[in-house]
Amino acid sequence: MQCEKCGEREANVHMTKIVNNNKKEVHLCSQCAEKSGQISISGDPFSFQKMFSGFMQPDRSRSPSPREKLECDNCGLTYREFTEKGLFGCAECYDSFAEGVDYVVGRVQGGSEHRGKVPRRGDRKSRLEEKISSLRQDMEEAVDREDFERAAELRDKVKELESRMEAEDEK
Repeated sequence: MQCEKCGEREANVHMTKIVNNNKKEVHLCSQCAEKSGQISISGDPFSFQKMFSGFMQPDRSRSPSPREKLECDNCGLTYREFTEKGLFGCAECYDSFAEGVDYVVGRVQGGSEHRGKVPRRGDRKSRLEEKISSLRQDMEEAVDREDFERAAELRDKVKELESRMEAEDEK
């Protein structure tokens, strides 16, 4: 696939933008993507700041929402500036922009709840409980999407793991 901007090089940067619930895919070569400011090939390609600010980039074609008009009482940073930079101005900014931060973190990470790893040599029962919890959440999401086949598969996996956990308890 050729770069949509220059048409000369192979597109190796593929982005999906969602603006006003309209999904648009953009395919660029790395040079055009870097020139447009969409990404930075040089430096740290996995910079959290860059990823975070990309998810939060406001759509300039519409009027600002009430959230975008928020301002930190302590340092004066506006929500719009926060979304553009992906950085807080001070510790008080989190409280000032909490609702927006929770929304963005939920989109970036798939939820606002931390799901850390259990050490390999950790408790087997804890790992099974975590897996069951994760499968149950996936099952609820499948039901919400009305993907009942997937929900049934997940239900069966949960039952299998629960019976395995009961067998572990009996040992």
